[in-house]
Amino acid sequence: MGLALVLLGSFPPLAHAATGTGSVSVAWDRNTETNVTGYKVYWGRTSRIYDQVLDAGTNPQAALPNLTSGLPYYCAVTAYNAEGQESAYSTEISVMYGTPTGGSDPSGRLVMLEAENGQLGAPMAIFTGTSESWVDSSYYSVLGWSQMSFAAPVAGNYQVWCRVKGPTEAKDSFFVSTDGGTEDVFHIYGTPTPTETRTSNWVWKRIHVTDAGPRTYAFDQASHTIKFRVREPGALLDRIVISSDPAFVPSDALPRSGDAVAVTGISSNLTVAPGSTATLAVTAAATGPVTYQWFKGSTAIANSNSPQLALTGVTTASSGSYSVRLTAGTATATSSAVVLSVSESAALPKFAVTRVSMNADRSVAFTMTGGIGSDIDVEASSDMVHWEPIGTRTNDSGVISIADPAAAAGATKRFYRLTGDFP
Repeated sequence: MGLALVLLGSFPPLAHAATGTGSVSVAWDRNTETNVTGYKVYWGRTSRIYDQVLDAGTNPQAALPNLTSGLPYYCAVTAYNAEGQESAYSTEISVMYGTPTGGSDPSGRLVMLEAENGQLGAPMAIFTGTSESWVDSSYYSVLGWSQMSFAAPVAGNYQVWCRVKGPTEAKDSFFVSTDGGTEDVFHIYGTPTPTETRTSNWVWKRIHVTDAGPRTYAFDQASHTIKFRVREPGALLDRIVISSDPAFVPSDALPRSGDAVAVTGISSNLTVAPGSTATLAVTAAATGPVTYQWFKGSTAIANSNSPQLALTGVTTASSGSYSVRLTAGTATATSSAVVLSVSESAALPKFAVTRVSMNADRSVAFTMTGGIGSDIDVEASSDMVHWEPIGTRTNDSGVISIADPAAAAGATKRFYRLTGDFP
């Protein structure tokens, strides 16, 4: 059964921004065979490896749900008949919900602050070491505070990271508030009695509220304030980094001022089949807009200046090590290497059972991907402890049926296990 798959469109249109998750509609030509009783749509994040399936019935179109904005998905269709026989996959297409990444910059934003540069309330004071300064209230009451003003570069949810010292249980917390609002208690180690070992060194900690978890702040694109008030004299405060990228984690390597950019995520190593599309992606956080340049080895790839690199119609010559250089103002960062392998074996879909159903004669039917031509051993159990073989079937079409004597005798709870020599 041959199928020609045609993408109709997406909602919202790709020319407009979209965030979160949404759906993309796909459609295909009806099959000319008269015994076709329905279609199935398969999709996933890796070319020719599908972990989602939807039965579209006789309708030659479907909406793929819960797609993450800005990420590519790969989609194909099969046709099936009344006996459950299923065709091979159609030609594969790539779809995306939301704004395509070409030329766009979805990176998160960073705001870097120094506690000693803020407005201080007595008796909070600035102390200076051999190479750095911080604010300290070791000898004073809880009246001291440090307040910093900043402009949120984009509207969104932000995390606040602090470079702090809290060496003992009596010196490890602050009161924190934003824009003059209600104060939270920020325990440097998450709770008053953490399992984590305290240290007398500087550490980076995200503001965390006991019993509520890591704190997230919704800031609009405007001016804001953040205020740290002494709760336990002796807790020290140095740097604050505010990030709109939830994957960002700071380190002392981050510059104290000026431009900064950090890689917060990069694709895993990838194996694809010849002729397919391989997509690599990077995420980042920076103090300003980010530009991108992808490399294969040490050679820059022409016209590859977005957070995603889509390599279409790959061949074995496409195999290699890929990386991306990010630039924000005067700051640069280079991702770790991603290894792309192009292999004929990747063309084989991964074996997975997508559906289990009971036939009218009380035999059990299994619908699966992958493993075509393999012998499938089927075992059954009533308790998932004691398993008994009930037979072997050859997977000729992606659907096998087998009689389970216990199910035929009226058993109401049965578990099944399929094994075989398949990828």
